[in-house]
Amino acid sequence: MSTQTRRQHLEEQARQIQSPLPDPPLPPLTAGDFRDACGHRHRGLAVVDNEDGDVFTYGHHPFERFAAAGREHEAELVGDLDEEDQINALDVVHRWAVTVVEPGEFGEWQIDWRTSITEGTPGAFPLTVANR
Repeated sequence: MSTQTRRQHLEEQARQIQSPLPDPPLPPLTAGDFRDACGHRHRGLAVVDNEDGDVFTYGHHPFERFAAAGREHEAELVGDLDEEDQINALDVVHRWAVTVVEPGEFGEWQIDWRTSITEGTPGAFPLTVANR
């Protein structure tokens, strides 16, 4: 899939999310929540992945740095990927996210980073994402 096609697909996926945001908003996650939950650090970043294959971290980081961290993360989990399947800087975007399930007893949480969430959304926090 070309990079442009992949971006269009990801933007469409983000638009299709229909669930309402928590009201009242939940507290934003912190960099510490990511460090506690992930167990994976690459290039100084706490890298998290989800069941959809997305890779993300707290904060807005340079695309190249996060792409390199994401490649290291995937290599650790699944081994070496073909170059066209590896995360590159064009796969990376900055988003704003909100917490939809607060951290539980074991640190698990859920977030939403649909494109309609902005810096001004109550409870929003910065996220760097490589959608897969």
